[in-house]
Order: sequence, then structure tokens, then C-alpha cells
Amino acid sequence: MGFNYETYEQYDFDHRRRQWHRLRTHQKLTALGNTILITGRDQAKLDRAKAAFPKIHAFQSDVSDPKAIATLYEEVTRQFPELNILINNAGIMREINVHDKAGSLEDITREIEINLSGPIRMVKQFLPHLKTKSNAAIMNVSSGLAFVPESGPHCQDHFSAAIS
Repeated sequence: MGFNYETYEQYDFDHRRRQWHRLRTHQKLTALGNTILITGRDQAKLDRAKAAFPKIHAFQSDVSDPKAIATLYEEVTRQFPELNILINNAGIMREINVHDKAGSLEDITREIEINLSGPIRMVKQFLPHLKTKSNAAIMNVSSGLAFVPESGPHCQDHFSAAIS
């Protein structure tokens, strides 16, 4: 597969826009006196976020791993029993060639595990706790591709539509 500059440029724009939205969300939630917890697969990215926003609390976890979600739930609810909002924002987008015999089924279904099954698992795990709070909320953030799909071999469009 060749490098497609146009796709990269669009991805880079989307990535920067998501970073800006995360920054603004963090600023607004912090200004309202909220405690911010973030999770992610990549510890280096979590460390950079923590350096940029010292008041956040970072937890390494993977939404595609049910055991990791259970561990995350135990850690978070023990340390932050007043947790009342879950914002699912995990997602990946890759171009996958399903005709390539070298690709494994696990690799092909990775987007499904993270983009669709991950938020479902997080809600299932955290819902009993959130139901004990008077002002609880669950927010699922998806890509705009749910409403304006790209052409090309992306599964992201369908996952975004499913989670929206």
C-alpha cells in the first residue's frame, strides 16, 4: 500500500482538531472544579498529558482487554469513589487490506475491539457504579465519519455510526 498524502493530511487535521477539543474540554471541566481522570494504552502519551496537565490522574489501560477494564474499574472506583461521568473517546483508524493473506484476523478485528466493543465494555463495567450517583452521565465520543463517511477501506465510518 502506498502512502497517501491526502489521507495523511486529513488524518493529521482530524488529530489536531481532536487534541484541541480535548484541551478545551479539560479546561472547561477543570474550571468547573471537576477531577479529570484519563486512560490510554500508551504510557508515553499518558506521561505527556500528565506533564501538560499536572492535575489530571492517568491510568494505563486498554479498552480492547476486558481484564484491563475490570482492573481499571477497581483502581478508579477505589481511588475516586465519587466518579460520576464516563466519557468514552478511544478509537483507532487504519487502512486494512482484507485481501492481504499475511494479515491476521486479530489484526483485522482490532478496530472493532477498540472502537465498538471497548465503549460497550466500559459502559457495562462502570454502569453499576454510575447508577449509584445522582448526577451521573455517560458520553460516547465518535468520529464525524459517522455522518460524512470517507471513501476508502476504513472501518471507522461504520464504528462511528454504530456508537453515535
